[in-house]
Amino acid sequence: MHEADKYPQTTAVGHRTRSPRDIEWVLTVGVAPLLVLVLTMPVVALIDHQDLLPGALGDWNLYAVFGLTVFAPIMTVACVAALVMIGDFRAGRAVSTFGNITAILGMTVLVTAEITDLFRPVVDGDPADWVSALTPSGTPLFVVPYIAVLVANTYVVLRLWRRRQ
Repeated sequence: MHEADKYPQTTAVGHRTRSPRDIEWVLTVGVAPLLVLVLTMPVVALIDHQDLLPGALGDWNLYAVFGLTVFAPIMTVACVAALVMIGDFRAGRAVSTFGNITAILGMTVLVTAEITDLFRPVVDGDPADWVSALTPSGTPLFVVPYIAVLVANTYVVLRLWRRRQ
């Protein structure tokens, strides 16, 4: 490893100045769904399953595990974008923007679907259902991680496209 690689300097790319923090943001936000899943799994395992909190977190974990089929390619795009940004900021920014917008759309669909479930009439559910029906107080808790990742992805897109002098 070269000494310059250990301490990257801010470099000018066209009219835009690239910060080494841009790459960190792209990577961190890109793997955020996996990080939140890993951080919430122990909490679900430790808390009694009769409370409101475990139901919401358990449902979130279930959605996140099966959602990895959607999130894994997005996380891969984020990692590739960060690598591309090192050599060619504009190309990396384009790849990252594609991945972040895809993540924003996915998170928006999940949040909207869960919130609209509140307005559907409750039918006696099958006790063998994998996902429990959330209460009006449990739904906000369920959607908070998705909204946090959605906001983080939006921030990264705005950060990458704003002009710095």
